[in-house]
Amino acid sequence: MRSPTLFCSTILLMSAATGAQAQQPAEPAPDVPFARALNDTGQTRCTRDLATFTTNCAGTGQDASSGRDVDFPAPANGHAGFAFVKVCNSGEAAGTGTCSAHAVLGTGPDDWGCVIDRVTALEWEVKEASGGVRDFRTLYTNHGDGRPGDASAFVATVNANGLCGESDWRLPAVDELQGLADYGRASPQASIDPRFFPNTLAGIYWTQENSVAYGEHHSAWTANFAIDGTDVGTMPYERLQAHAVRLVRPAQGSAKLLAQRDARATSAHDIEVAAQHVFWQRCSVGQEWNGTSCIFAPRVFTAERAIAYAKELAAETGLPWRVPNVKELSALALRTRVDPAMDTSIFPGASSTSHWTSTVNASSPAQGWAVDFGPGAAFTLDQSNRAALRLIRDAD
Repeated sequence: MRSPTLFCSTILLMSAATGAQAQQPAEPAPDVPFARALNDTGQTRCTRDLATFTTNCAGTGQDASSGRDVDFPAPANGHAGFAFVKVCNSGEAAGTGTCSAHAVLGTGPDDWGCVIDRVTALEWEVKEASGGVRDFRTLYTNHGDGRPGDASAFVATVNANGLCGESDWRLPAVDELQGLADYGRASPQASIDPRFFPNTLAGIYWTQENSVAYGEHHSAWTANFAIDGTDVGTMPYERLQAHAVRLVRPAQGSAKLLAQRDARATSAHDIEVAAQHVFWQRCSVGQEWNGTSCIFAPRVFTAERAIAYAKELAAETGLPWRVPNVKELSALALRTRVDPAMDTSIFPGASSTSHWTSTVNASSPAQGWAVDFGPGAAFTLDQSNRAALRLIRDAD
């Protein structure tokens, strides 16, 4: 199940692309805040020519020009704005009790076994390479019925063993698992910080979410930790296929998290659970608001033109509109429905078409990430192609 989320929508009135006489727009609806803890993408490179990467990204409007990876670049506790804390198998956080600040991966009580994500307040399983029950090479089906070799049986075993002192481990939701992905790391390396998540397959991991798009009894959603020119970021697969699993549980309010807050009071950016406060356009660019719904088809842009449009609108309105990154846009996907895979009570008239993000594909500067709101999947697309656009701005 997806956790409850407050969405925001700013009404932006646009003229119809057809040039036909549009009906008189109604008074704009009030803004509704979107508040959600989201990791940044980890992408610290951009492109100015669609042929080469650069780290000189200021002013480009691309993903790497803003976000936690720019505001909090110190790498000690996570690459590019990620903020992690190791947890021993005993349940104690690294540097507390008998859990050493330099605990190493292992199966003993004072060995490292889990990681708390300080941005999202989630605790994650760290995989082993010892051939044990949590070996990273073990793949599972995802029928959900407890049969041998199924992810559900693995969840039951881990909870029975009380991994890191807890027994409420589960498969993650799509956005939770995608939140760990480091979009700056291309294949053949796994797209995740290897210092905190060693033994990660550069491949597909199961989530708990059913796929309405392809038959919920037959398929479920995955997130892919291999980024290249052909792989997609999130995609449904048949449940009978065997894929990797990484378990999660909520950590917010836990003694482990609070202990680290006290221990690390000198680095405030590294101890806060970061809620994302933003505003979204209610309509895709090119649509108009008629008082109850977004009407007309959205305009389509190349990736370069999409970013230029956001800059133009920001200059015109004095508001910091920008193209969302891949994690921000994916967070709008409501995978309990299709065509569109969005909450149409918040975004009435939403289009099912693909929308651009500002995140460049780490394996190819000629490609960018987009989200298809037919099923709600994230995938890569040549930046010369055309896709729709829904802009975002920070509330603070």
